[in-house]
Amino acid sequence: MLGLGAFPTDHPNYVGFLGMHGNYAPNINTNECDVLIAIGMRFDDRVTGNVSKYAKQAKVIHIEIDKAEINKIIKADVAVHADAKEALTLLTSMAEPASHKNWIQSFRDLSKKKTIKLLIQSSIQRVK
Repeated sequence: MLGLGAFPTDHPNYVGFLGMHGNYAPNINTNECDVLIAIGMRFDDRVTGNVSKYAKQAKVIHIEIDKAEINKIIKADVAVHADAKEALTLLTSMAEPASHKNWIQSFRDLSKKKTIKLLIQSSIQRVK
């Protein structure tokens, strides 16, 4: 919760929160991603659920100012012990812009699917 406001919620690439109190699509896609960049993330069980199944196929890049949090719960393939702003400034200066339209759309599609499922369940409960 400490990172709230670091990325605007009205940005087209914002897809919601992870974890048990988060959004459906980010949870599904995190477990299917090939690279997971975790910035200042504790990887607690409210985000990961069963750690033995959490994003097993992903290469994990963990950027963290608190060295004790790196590799504590989820093993990082690349551990970056640094201030997030400094690390991200360096990383983004080396990255080439890409839109990943299909990946972003998959979040929208999953969110719609979940909303439809909830509406159907709600309708069924009202009929009972």
